[in-house]
Amino acid sequence: MGFWDRPNLIKEFTDAGRPGTYLRIIKEGEIRQGEEIVVVDRPQHGITIGALFNARGEERFRIFEILAGKESSESVRQWALKLLVRK
Repeated sequence: MGFWDRPNLIKEFTDAGRPGTYLRIIKEGEIRQGEEIVVVDRPQHGITIGALFNARGEERFRIFEILAGKESSESVRQWALKLLVRK
């Protein structure tokens, strides 16, 4: 069925160049308007989801190389390395 009963939602985001926001939820719960959200870690490489989303060719390969580096979390490293191997 897809997200929010929209089977083509990912394609819509891709076509519009809107990758969305990616967050890791550490503790489930409710948050209300005005409550603080704390960023506990931000990689120093400066690569945004938008940059990765819009990168093509060699630029995309370089981004995956950076993401596969020691600064990234283990899960991001494994994901990036898997994609690098496909090239």
